[in-house]
Amino acid sequence: MALLRAAGIEVFPDTWYFASADWTKTHAFGGIALRVPADQAADALTLLVEYPITSRPRRWTGRLLAAALFTAIYLLMVFPPPPSGFFPATLRPAPGRLAEASDDTA
Repeated sequence: MALLRAAGIEVFPDTWYFASADWTKTHAFGGIALRVPADQAADALTLLVEYPITSRPRRWTGRLLAAALFTAIYLLMVFPPPPSGFFPATLRPAPGRLAEASDDTA
């Protein structure tokens, strides 16, 4: 849209309301349709066809780091902590002492 407007072509985002309602589904609806006046349609089409689309390939180290990070987040979110907790056993009272303490208070 910015490319067409920079070239002086009037453009209107026709299905922008899909993106405003739920932007995650815009790809499923085919993106956002652009409307241009009929007399500028040929110019708009040549601009869009001739525009160079370049993709920057990601290095394997970045992909590996992202995979390790997402795996760690997944494992932390899915598996609960152990039932005994994260604290060492030396910091917790012994089971017998806990029963003796409750008998003394009663």
